Amino acid sequence: MQKIPLSNSPNHTFSVTVSVNGRNAVFEFFLSYNEVGEYWTLRIKDSSTGTVILDSIPLLTDEYPDANFLSQYDYLKIGNAYIIRAAPADTDFPDDTNLGSLFLLVWGDNTEYYEASSVAEAVSIIQSLGEEGRSYGIINVKGDTGAPGVSIKGEVGDQGDQGNQGNQGNPGEWSGGYWHAQAIASATWTVTHNLGSKYVVVEVINAGDQSIIPQNITFIDEDSLTITFSESVAGNAVISIGGKVGDQGNQGDEGTSDIPGPQGDQGNQGDQSDVEGPQGPQGNQGPQGNQGPQGNQGPQGNQGDQSDVEGPQGYQGDQGDQGDKGTSDIPGPQGNQGNVGPQGDQGDQGNQGDQGVPGSGIPAQIKMLFYMDTAPVGWTIDNTLDDKVVFVTKGSAAGGQTGGGAHSTGTWTQPGHQHVHAAFTLTTNEMPAHTHEVGETDSGEVAGRSASKVAGDSGSTGGGAAHTHPNASAAATANTWRPAAYAMIICSKD
Repeated sequence: MQKIPLSNSPNHTFSVTVSVNGRNAVFEFFLSYNEVGEYWTLRIKDSSTGTVILDSIPLLTDEYPDANFLSQYDYLKIGNAYIIRAAPADTDFPDDTNLGSLFLLVWGDNTEYYEASSVAEAVSIIQSLGEEGRSYGIINVKGDTGAPGVSIKGEVGDQGDQGNQGNQGNPGEWSGGYWHAQAIASATWTVTHNLGSKYVVVEVINAGDQSIIPQNITFIDEDSLTITFSESVAGNAVISIGGKVGDQGNQGDEGTSDIPGPQGDQGNQGDQSDVEGPQGPQGNQGPQGNQGPQGNQGPQGNQGDQSDVEGPQGYQGDQGDQGDKGTSDIPGPQGNQGNVGPQGDQGDQGNQGDQGVPGSGIPAQIKMLFYMDTAPVGWTIDNTLDDKVVFVTKGSAAGGQTGGGAHSTGTWTQPGHQHVHAAFTLTTNEMPAHTHEVGETDSGEVAGRSASKVAGDSGSTGGGAAHTHPNASAAATANTWRPAAYAMIICSKD
């Protein structure tokens, strides 16, 4: 057996290498503490593959052999495991303060069965296993064959009447058992077994005669439980709490006859004679008796004092009587989680639900401008609008143009119009060439000096350059006007 180091730190994961059945196995353990039930659970995962082997196994103590909390998973061949008390404790199983100190986890090989034809061979098997460092389970030893019988040949007598067959042994008592048939598939089975024991052994079998693991088993009270699956399942459940071996039946009486007759079948072996006679014919083999059920395994005996001389391991003791059932007003911890059942048939499709409230996205039929050549996904281009400019309006409700349509007076044609200029002053160069006539001759004295003025023409001035005046009354002819622009498309939301 190997001790597994533990700590009382809740919800922690660690890897451990254990020697199981002659090989090293690497497991990942996850310890979780249930504060409501005040008990620990263990999850075991294969470190090499990451596969969960077992989950939610309660770490509880019990009487042998039920103390092995992996006993019902022996087929997995991952060993036997026990929670044992290292010292007296106030609790029956570890809590969040004493795991790893007062309560220890030990791990060993799976129990195996061996058969020996003699006590000497059984001792040899035990010694061989001890040398290999392996544990052993139940060893069946066949009794030695008795010495051959000796008979003295005499007169041939009449065949004796065949002896009465011995009474069949009483069948072993079954201390508790119940068969639950679930003909209608259901995700929850309610089982009333009336066995008077809350924590019982449950085996679930589906309609295909396969053992399956349910999603959960809830032990309600001493007479009922529920089995839960992830889907509806039909099948059977076997509920049991163990049993005892029945007594062996009595041997039948030997047949008798007083009249000599022809030689009959060989009778029972006679007493040993001092005079060796010829060997008689071998008698017919009698019918094999019914095999009684295997008895319960007895509790492990107390360890003896250490001896200086190593002797062979002793035989396994008979199983003791089962103790009285304890009582408690406090509910016990939840049992191991059952195996997950197979997936059930898919149910009928439900009715379509009511249409949901539209989301906050762009509603359908909304129109928007896009600076691109084709409509984006989820939109449809409006191909009725072409060669138009965009006119922004305040809406018809506010006295503007009606939005979502063409402008009522819009056109690409520029109407007739007038250009009016301000007053225009001619420059000297723009005036026509001309002179001014002087028509009077005069003489006199100005400021004490004589002066005269003669009649005639002044010098010519003005360049006669051309100039124009705008026509302020005639209207211009209408024409087409098209500005430079960026082309866009109008699309509506699908």
